[in-house]
Amino acid sequence: MSQAKRALAGKSDEMLEALRELKATEARKRREPISTPMFHMLVDDVYAQSRRIFRIAIEEDQLGDESERGAETIDDIAAQDRPSD
Repeated sequence: MSQAKRALAGKSDEMLEALRELKATEARKRREPISTPMFHMLVDDVYAQSRRIFRIAIEEDQLGDESERGAETIDDIAAQDRPSD
């Protein structure tokens, strides 16, 4: 398996975690009174997290271009790299 495919699987994991963090921050923001200092702090966090997600997506696109075509999926690669029980 190529290094690019392994890196792509890692970036995909990173993307899923970043999306979970964004969702949690957005949920917190929705519970804050609008325009309070905490609300604005959370808005800034959502903005920063969104930019991070966009950067990860660009990196995934580049790694996808570098990877040879094949039948395996990102889940297949991630499963191969996980330690067995």
